[in-house]
Amino acid sequence: MSDILQSILESGAILVVDPTVIQTDPDDFLDHYGHILDVIALVAKGKSGFTFYQSNSAPRDKTNGVFFHSFCTISDNMGIKVDAIINSYSDIFLSQNADFQVISSDGAK
Repeated sequence: MSDILQSILESGAILVVDPTVIQTDPDDFLDHYGHILDVIALVAKGKSGFTFYQSNSAPRDKTNGVFFHSFCTISDNMGIKVDAIINSYSDIFLSQNADFQVISSDGAK
């Protein structure tokens, strides 16, 4: 699998890393693949509504709460640009509030 991932990254694709899916810590991942990356997309807030960083408005994920900060710090030290992905309208946390719910044109939630 790592050979396939390395080939994809070398082709210029932007990798999206989700802390709930990746099975390694930021140090190990970036130690192995960092030399190939110029930019990476990192999920900062998942569909659950929990964040992987310190937030003033959303709850922090208990398991992966420091992942985003660690990953960004290491990436910055390596010169890798990090783009954040934030699920904002489909997550469980915000969908509890009627102001943030997504409703289709036919009224379905």
